[in-house]
Amino acid sequence: MNQNGISNLSSSLGKCINLQNLMLTLINNEIDAHDVTQLGYAIIKCSHLSTLSLNFSQNKIDDEGIQSLLSLLSGCQVLSCLTLYLQQCDIRSEGAYLLCSSLQTCTNLTNLILDIRGNNIGSKGMQEFASALSKCQSIQVLQLLLACNDIQDEGLLQLGVALSKIQNLYDCSILVNQRDNIGIQGWINFCNTLQCSFKLFVLVLYADAIRFGRKSQLEKELRKVKRLVKFQVF
Repeated sequence: MNQNGISNLSSSLGKCINLQNLMLTLINNEIDAHDVTQLGYAIIKCSHLSTLSLNFSQNKIDDEGIQSLLSLLSGCQVLSCLTLYLQQCDIRSEGAYLLCSSLQTCTNLTNLILDIRGNNIGSKGMQEFASALSKCQSIQVLQLLLACNDIQDEGLLQLGVALSKIQNLYDCSILVNQRDNIGIQGWINFCNTLQCSFKLFVLVLYADAIRFGRKSQLEKELRKVKRLVKFQVF
């Protein structure tokens, strides 16, 4: 889709002010930060939006586009369910931080699916991401697809600390893989941080634990998280 296409789409979308649910899929369309800003201005005119799904995977959005998009989404005051697919969008550590810090203003947000696989976040970026995520206190159901970001043990540890601080969170799924360079000790440390969680009842980890031959060990650590009533490890 060229810039004229984005401009026309944004113009039309901005007129649909009574929309409550919107799913927009624009995978691999050479969309950049400027295009995302245009779409963001159109979306905030839909003031009744409660459910929003945006798939911008494999586009040239980068950190600047993330900042523009989410600062605009903060104007969607009744938004309760948000899904963002941002695979391979050249998001780096700053973008990861902005991603969650901007969401703090969406005070009615209860369900969040965030797919940021295949970016360049790294361990430091994940730590900053986690710090901002911990302040999104309204979230109840969370899915994080983080694979191929090299978040390492320390990044995962800080993510666990963040999750334990979200007081309303009760259902969480996390996906990583071998390219995140997380060892079994990293997962054990992550599980230990969750013992301080407030309401976490359901946890699903796509943890690549079988690769270590330590799935049973990881499950043993999860049993120590007293409030968990259901957990799965893959």
